[in-house]
Amino acid sequence: MSGAAAPTVAICIATRRRPDGLFALLGALDAQCFEGAIPGIRVVVVDNDDTASARSICEEARTWLRWSLTYVHEKRQGIPMARNACVAAAWSADWIAFIDDDEIPEPGWLEALLRSQRVRSADVVAGPVVPRFRVDPPAWIVAGRFHEHEGYAVGARSARTGNLLVRTASLARLSALFDERMTPLGEDRELFERLTAAGGHIVWAADAIVVEEVPPERATLRWILQRGFRVGVASTRIAWIRRSRWRAAPRVLAHGLWCVLRGLLEASLAPLRGAARGAAGLRLAAFGLGRWAGLAAGPRIGVPERNQGPGVASA
Repeated sequence: MSGAAAPTVAICIATRRRPDGLFALLGALDAQCFEGAIPGIRVVVVDNDDTASARSICEEARTWLRWSLTYVHEKRQGIPMARNACVAAAWSADWIAFIDDDEIPEPGWLEALLRSQRVRSADVVAGPVVPRFRVDPPAWIVAGRFHEHEGYAVGARSARTGNLLVRTASLARLSALFDERMTPLGEDRELFERLTAAGGHIVWAADAIVVEEVPPERATLRWILQRGFRVGVASTRIAWIRRSRWRAAPRVLAHGLWCVLRGLLEASLAPLRGAARGAAGLRLAAFGLGRWAGLAAGPRIGVPERNQGPGVASA
């Protein structure tokens, strides 16, 4: 990223029936500020609603957004399908930045991602996602930090697309993009594990902050346990995709058992250690059950989207 030419960045948003969130996000992207040369920025919005509900928002945003905006309607339902459409529409950019439609970046967000990449010569830069609750949650929700994404120093094997910058050329070296069998969860972890296995370097930018809007229905024990279960299912699907079912089974069964037993033990100590620790234990147990459920169900029938670069039409 050194040299006279400023990098080109495509900011990708996969959205489905979140008009208020999308509008607020586009406004925050318009407010991005830069210390030096401004990169060549364009915004890519992939609408994953079969009724194309985000089209009118994007058309209106084009009248005031200072960056160019590409709108894509992806009728196939699923996060990996939408993210593959994002990448296809953004393929000509040097860098692709992912952000979710329920998040708001701070004004220096993109600059912080690009600065970390320059300093550390990374293929992927990830940043923190900080929760903002619409309604004050129970104290144990805050204490347990259940809605915060943990950071890391160096050597990460994977990353999430909620706040991410990735070199397009690094994606081009992979044989496939987001695996569409991974819906509804885990496609980002699976892809970036493949990227690091191929020699890609992931770093953390602590100052590249985005804020995630957390509705009341997500600030509950039920949602936390459901999330833990789904992450467990996704973890097993990744193991199955990389190995055969029978090669993956012994480790999955053993690890799932350990998670269930350890989680239930932690939950039983909640009267002594507090509600947050108890909920974390139940989440671990739910994760273990998800590991078993993933082994029973297996990956969805289908094949990964081949990495063929551009090819999704915009409107």
